[in-house]
Amino acid sequence: MNARGHDAVAGFTLIEMMIVITLMALSMLFLGPMLGRSTSARDLDDLGRRVALQARMARIQSMRGNLETALAFDPVTRSFLVLPGQDHLALPVDVSATLTTGRDLADGDRPTIRFLPDGRSSGGEIRLIARDASIHLVVDWLTGWVRRMPT
Repeated sequence: MNARGHDAVAGFTLIEMMIVITLMALSMLFLGPMLGRSTSARDLDDLGRRVALQARMARIQSMRGNLETALAFDPVTRSFLVLPGQDHLALPVDVSATLTTGRDLADGDRPTIRFLPDGRSSGGEIRLIARDASIHLVVDWLTGWVRRMPT
């Protein structure tokens, strides 16, 4: 019993509930855009891992089969291709890509990084760029290793 003679009921007052709802709304106002950005960065990170995996697989295929393979970027279809073969990785609409190689290494209009049977490569750089994030991959010409560089 309280001072007025009534049983006290446990719970929250209307004012307390309004304050909590207001604080939740304010936190979502400030945190919402940051959560959306991290998802975009995560998706780009995943795409960068898949492109690096394609390059590594092209190198392994070259060494195992004792033949020259290549990773090419086709700007028309916006996809990375492993040549010879049918493996391709299409880019999402909001991601742009550049592949920097030597001028004489292009396969038609497609910039290409070539992998040789001894593990070496022609070398090159791959950049994947989204709204608020970017990935920078480097293929070493001497070893053929694919590394992700800090951006």
